[in-house]
Amino acid sequence: MKKTKNKKLKSWLQLIRIPNLFTVPGDILAGHAAVVLFTDFSLINFITLCIISALLYCGGLILNDCFDYEEDLRERPNRPLPSGAITMQEAYGAWLMMTLGAIFLSWLLSTATLNITLIIIGLVILYNGPARKFPKFAFITMGLCRGFNILLGASVAWDHSAFSFQVVPVFLTETLYILAVTYIAYHETSHLPRKIWCKMPFIVAAVGGLLAAVVHGVNLPGFILYTIFLVVTFNIVETLNKKLPVGMIPPKIGQLIRNLLLLQASFAILASPDYIWLAILLVISIPFAARISKKFYSS
Repeated sequence: MKKTKNKKLKSWLQLIRIPNLFTVPGDILAGHAAVVLFTDFSLINFITLCIISALLYCGGLILNDCFDYEEDLRERPNRPLPSGAITMQEAYGAWLMMTLGAIFLSWLLSTATLNITLIIIGLVILYNGPARKFPKFAFITMGLCRGFNILLGASVAWDHSAFSFQVVPVFLTETLYILAVTYIAYHETSHLPRKIWCKMPFIVAAVGGLLAAVVHGVNLPGFILYTIFLVVTFNIVETLNKKLPVGMIPPKIGQLIRNLLLLQASFAILASPDYIWLAILLVISIPFAARISKKFYSS
């Protein structure tokens, strides 16, 4: 009985891509740090926003696997849904409960938070439904899901006129970074895209860093961390070539996703050096996420 429960729990953790969940608080932190000049930091609000973000992210991944059921049945039969470890009814029920929970918590915080939450829900449904017929549109939609997650963290200062200007660098960088990663992952079971697309996460990161320097200025800790992020990103994309076995593509996608932790921590420090300790916690979580990724796939 205990073995059955443990197997069920492992299947749920796999379904929500547990290694990637480490990147969720980072979105909230980066968005919040970008607008901290216009609002006071509230630990309760921050934690609530992290919970909302996690509910939306987990729900979105569950819904994604529901829509991928037929493909997974052919290509990845051992995954939780096609293997029968989790039923479709259970999966849809979990998505619904998580979505409703996110809406309720957003409603408690503010109108701006609620509106952004509803937009993210709409983007998740759009990505998993109509956008699938138009792959290029789907990539943009997925990028926007992460971009609006940044805005979710910044929603506490939505009413301030300078809000949009301050949050632009991290919003654009993460949106385009995830768009590029999603494009690379699109044919992960068969082949890699053209070389320029494999390099795109690094190109986006480099341009995003310059934009952040213009908007927020440069401080030494932020500069050092962003440089490390660029080096790590470059090293990952350099391995994305024709010599890479198809079976190694998903782990590389997972590395690029977990690399968001460095991006988020860098932006938080560049925008507000006072957030350095929270940013350090993000960086410290990277080896834990990498270790967990050995047991649970990320893509």
